[in-house]
Amino acid sequence: MTGVAATFRCVRRVALVLLAAHLLVRIPCFGMSFELNPRFSGLTCVDDAVAVTYNRGSGNGGWVEVHSGKNGRLLWRRHLAGAVLLGAPCQWADSLYVPTFNDGIYVLSSRDGRTRAQLQKGSVNAGPQLACTANRLVASEEGRKWTVRLTAYDTKTLRVVWTQSFSDRYLWRLAGKHDAFVATLSEPFGPGPSHQPARFETVSLAAMDGRVVGRGPIRGRAGSAITSAALPGRLAKWVARVSRQDDTFRPRTRTERRPGIWFVGVLGSGGSPGKLYALRRSGAIVWTRTVSRLSDIVLCHGRLVAAALDQPASVGPSTADRLVALDSRTGRLIWSAGLR
Repeated sequence: MTGVAATFRCVRRVALVLLAAHLLVRIPCFGMSFELNPRFSGLTCVDDAVAVTYNRGSGNGGWVEVHSGKNGRLLWRRHLAGAVLLGAPCQWADSLYVPTFNDGIYVLSSRDGRTRAQLQKGSVNAGPQLACTANRLVASEEGRKWTVRLTAYDTKTLRVVWTQSFSDRYLWRLAGKHDAFVATLSEPFGPGPSHQPARFETVSLAAMDGRVVGRGPIRGRAGSAITSAALPGRLAKWVARVSRQDDTFRPRTRTERRPGIWFVGVLGSGGSPGKLYALRRSGAIVWTRTVSRLSDIVLCHGRLVAAALDQPASVGPSTADRLVALDSRTGRLIWSAGLR
């Protein structure tokens, strides 16, 4: 029975990472290694700059670069021992929090990249997803039997201030909004060839103490339901149709917004380029732009910054790996910067 139990645990671990981690790392199991793509992790604003995290092939750890939001100039670059995860890092005050696989959460100085601390070091996690708001950092952990555990840290002391758990749930998205954290959850993967969950919901937690202050269902299947959580109804249907979200677990879109305008990035896949759309709430298109190998977007001080990274991952740097900044009003290119 011991051998059977060990085999089951190994298979379950691989399945969890294949479905949810979306990171580039080698997972030893049955004497084999699994290399997963995409290697790209995320973008976030750091004051008047933009931070990008990414990997350079399996076993080579992760990278963090911070570029000037004004002209794209590289401000600092750091190598991390752990591979960075799919999902944006987050910033609060003068600290940048970066999640890694099997090396915890790095707390870096947003000014120069110096390591201030590491949280959850050594934990093997199919996350963690991170979110920051109201002097709180929340990190997710995927526990046994489909249990989602959220741990909140005080950003000044880095001490745990509250935890919250959800049984029989899978976490798709975690975001900080004003004085609350919002989690997009689903029931465990369902039966049938697609294994898509049947029910989704959003749960709002008070940032200070983790109390559940709101809860509501989301209609739709995997990809479209996640998109619907972030977009008005009419736009959610349009994006689901354009990106064929009903057919996939992994969301193929990224969204940002400013008053009156929604920005939607439909990610490139299978050699096809990605595309950026600026849309009004009515669905009217303000502008569009094609971006080869589009991986993620973030809105920083009126500039829409997009990352374009080569797929699949290569061990060495690629001349195709770039950040591009566009005028959010017109889609005009402001600057383009290569990643090192």
